[in-house]
Amino acid sequence: MLIVHSAEGHRLSKPPGMSSERYHAAKAALLKKVKSMDVSLSEHEYADLLDDRKWRLAMESAGVDNWSGYDYAMELYREMDEDESN
Repeated sequence: MLIVHSAEGHRLSKPPGMSSERYHAAKAALLKKVKSMDVSLSEHEYADLLDDRKWRLAMESAGVDNWSGYDYAMELYREMDEDESN
């Protein structure tokens, strides 16, 4: 479960059964209001984020942006990002 706390006192967590569309709309509205926030993650989720960052840095250092398929991967990433914000 994602829990977001803002400096302004706003809090948002996805309750069980809430549709993803409704949750993302509420999250987007909240994030427009806040200037800073704290995000609570499980230790496992945090470790995954650190590992993903390390992998991304290694791939960038290896020149992944020069590989065939890079543009396609970026297009997929942007589509996923748009889907999450809708």
